[in-house]
Amino acid sequence: MSTLPAGDVSRASPHSRPPSPSIVKWLENVPDVEESKLQQPLQGPSPQNYPSNSGLCDESVEIDPTWIVSTGTPLADDEIQEQGFSSSPTDLDMSLSYPRSTSTSSQTTTQGLLTPASLRVCQPSIRFFTYDDAKQEFSVPKAAVDLYEAMEHTRAECKLPLEFKVRTSKARSKYDQNIANVINIKDRYHQPVNSSQLVFDTEPYSEPKDLQLLWDTLKLVRQSADRLRLSSSENELCNNVVRPTLLAMTRLESMQDRIAERDLRACGIEPKSLCPLQASRATPHPKPLDRKIDFGLVLVLSREEQSSVAQYLFGLPQERQSLCQSKIIDGFDLPILELEIKPEAAALDARVQMGVWAAAWFAKCHQEGWSTANLARPMIGVRQDSWYLYVTFEAATEADGESSVIVMGPIGMGRTLYDGEAYCVLKIMAQLCEWGETTYRAWLRSVVLGLPPAT
Repeated sequence: MSTLPAGDVSRASPHSRPPSPSIVKWLENVPDVEESKLQQPLQGPSPQNYPSNSGLCDESVEIDPTWIVSTGTPLADDEIQEQGFSSSPTDLDMSLSYPRSTSTSSQTTTQGLLTPASLRVCQPSIRFFTYDDAKQEFSVPKAAVDLYEAMEHTRAECKLPLEFKVRTSKARSKYDQNIANVINIKDRYHQPVNSSQLVFDTEPYSEPKDLQLLWDTLKLVRQSADRLRLSSSENELCNNVVRPTLLAMTRLESMQDRIAERDLRACGIEPKSLCPLQASRATPHPKPLDRKIDFGLVLVLSREEQSSVAQYLFGLPQERQSLCQSKIIDGFDLPILELEIKPEAAALDARVQMGVWAAAWFAKCHQEGWSTANLARPMIGVRQDSWYLYVTFEAATEADGESSVIVMGPIGMGRTLYDGEAYCVLKIMAQLCEWGETTYRAWLRSVVLGLPPAT
């Protein structure tokens, strides 16, 4: 091992102080290490010593309070800027099994708190399964399979656009590139020099200004996520990371005046008859289980749809005059997607609120006589900077024929802490908006309002 001679600070940062004499003396006395030992990989705990993947399906009893957060070997700063991703592609799979270590002061006891496993005894039963387990246990509706596999494919194929890579590595702010930049791109990314290099991933974005919007949003949420890495404030995460992402979706060229963002933090389930019933030893009779959700994206209705909705709601009792399971800002709002946000140190599991909210939605459908035979609803859980997608649907077990609300997933969307994964979050969100504008609006028109397909 080479030593740093006294007085030689050429290897130090220009902004750092010279090493103290005691440090220099210590460095001079450090014994050299054999070259062969430097080449040996670092030894870590074996996989069997890690916590098991409990808590992701309803059969487990103990739920880890850290929920699902990702770990892995971090990249160096230059690698993060070049690749735009936190680490290897398998990190999102690893995140399902390897909880991030937390300090003792941040861990809160979960005794007495609801867990996803405890929702199984509710009426209706709310159960959590991975995609493969759900397909083995139930007859999963085609709508749920199609939605889940489409989002899983989007995540697997998601790549940071070439133009974003250039911007990230060189901090450029213009789209046009000269020939010197093109040659630099060839050397850096091993791609042939031709005009197609400047054609980047635009799906499902049709306008160049959409890419500018996504770039600005990506920078904003990444910087905010980095600044809030140690924050335990849910409001800060909502206002600085999640809400800018949702607002960007509503400003995409194809989604303007079609999708809107709503803050649902003050909205509970109404009427209470839609709440799932929770049985406990302390109470002889089941009690309604009410939970709130943080944010949602809703459909913006056309004039024809607004007129039909007004006529439909006018004939309902006042407590039921809403298109969803809550009397939110506007009774005309129909959420296509809901999000629940939790900071790293939170003891509560976001899946509890998502499960209760989904059960209330399907109860609303039954109350109004809307068919849910081929209907699925996406929901997103955010844990600090990690985003996870779930698909909810109703299914009956073959054993007793009882209907249960199934929360299937998760799909790791990515982490907003890194450029490449933040882009994947934005792209999946845009795909979900496209699904809401097409598939979900078609369900609203045909099943709820009895209107012909939109032209």
